[in-house]
Amino acid sequence: MCPLFESIRVEGGQAYLLQCHQARIEHSYMQLFQKECPWKLISILPELPTNGLHKLRFIYNKRASSFEIAPDEAQKIESLKCVEINTYEKPLFKCVQREYLFGERIIKVGEIHMENLTKQESFQLVNTLNPFKQNQLIPIGEIG
Repeated sequence: MCPLFESIRVEGGQAYLLQCHQARIEHSYMQLFQKECPWKLISILPELPTNGLHKLRFIYNKRASSFEIAPDEAQKIESLKCVEINTYEKPLFKCVQREYLFGERIIKVGEIHMENLTKQESFQLVNTLNPFKQNQLIPIGEIG
């Protein structure tokens, strides 16, 4: 069986949004295996590095789990391309960072169509290793 994985931001010895990652693991496990997830991340975390940014990967399947950890650094975005889709109300993957930002009411769902894109000033890219509060605004004009 192919493994599932969860990527978790680690910085300064702290695993970020651990409860959100746990919820996503539990949901995925229940959906795929129709049983309760046997793992609680907080109880099985390995020793975390205290210097720099790292990506902690929790790899699991129905019967086994393991961790991998590796240094990580912010990726430099070379170019951006705008792609219009019909709706983003039901994303393919429930991004932990996105769900956290919704829960904290930092962001909200909104539709921006191509013809209205130039009315926006800027945007931010977020994911597990690039949290919202640390990102810088990117001018709309940088989208190709």
